[in-house]
Amino acid sequence: MTLGAIMKLGLRIALAAGMFALAISGDVLADHNVRIGFYGDSTVYGSTLVDGEYPQSPSNEPEILQALLQARYRGNESSNVYVENHGVPGSVCSDFLWGQNKVKSDWKTEMATSPVDIVIMGTGINDAGRLSYNDLIFCYQHLSAIANQAGKIFIVETPNPVDYAWNSDLWSVVHVETYAASSTGALLIDQWNYIMASVPNWSSMLSDKIHPNDSLYSLKAAHTFKVIAPAVDVAMQKKQTGLKTRIP
Repeated sequence: MTLGAIMKLGLRIALAAGMFALAISGDVLADHNVRIGFYGDSTVYGSTLVDGEYPQSPSNEPEILQALLQARYRGNESSNVYVENHGVPGSVCSDFLWGQNKVKSDWKTEMATSPVDIVIMGTGINDAGRLSYNDLIFCYQHLSAIANQAGKIFIVETPNPVDYAWNSDLWSVVHVETYAASSTGALLIDQWNYIMASVPNWSSMLSDKIHPNDSLYSLKAAHTFKVIAPAVDVAMQKKQTGLKTRIP
């Protein structure tokens, strides 16, 4: 083999080694965190009545949920869990599907561009009396299908009860959401029935008969954590397994 051929071979080997090293370092530095996108109305955003205003509670459900999940994975240096708050006050289910009113993107665009692994949709209070049974079924089934097609786990959250007579109308929405979750195989966080059955003083924990105070937001987050922790475990394992299969 000539000197020129040897030099060319050496260059090829060096380039190949460099590309392999970059591939490995890319895997090592890859994002193995689990991200949750929490969508919904003002009770997801965290609105609460304080001195005649509706600021965002620092104890909003997504914020407390993130703290609980991060505590669960504390000590795991390679992975963590982050919860994004995409609550839009005044929104209904179809606003997220079509990207209307204050919701900036339609659901297909949102799911195609969002880096989240898990999606929680929590509407219902504003839907009561405004969207029909068929509208709600259509909306939730399509939200679930689009999220699943984008490779995301879709979870339905029912609303907290309200201290008004139309709480019975809200139960109808809860029934629809429960059916939609069951028919699509989505996980269900049933806040309405949980609070009605397990929190006897729940009405005193509403700042304005609709929006939770800090204590009820924290209870909702704890219930959500209990329900979704297994799904987060699965998402975390998939990310960690992906790393191991590339680097024995």
